[in-house]
Amino acid sequence: MQTIHIDVNDNYVNKLVNILENLKGIMLEDIKVDKKIDSLDEPRAEFMNAQSISMAKTWDNSVDKAWDDL
Repeated sequence: MQTIHIDVNDNYVNKLVNILENLKGIMLEDIKVDKKIDSLDEPRAEFMNAQSISMAKTWDNSVDKAWDDL
């Protein structure tokens, strides 16, 4: 296992940790952050909300209604 130290601009810490959390268990074994990260779930919640709205519009048509029963 290798260890990498990355210095991150404070404005991007939440975004980078969010990305790294998604790689945990796949490429990363552990993530340690020096200071507490406030509202870590906030960017993730915003993304999930935007994604679900986008997907609802994508699948909202008569051709795809057949998949609703599955």
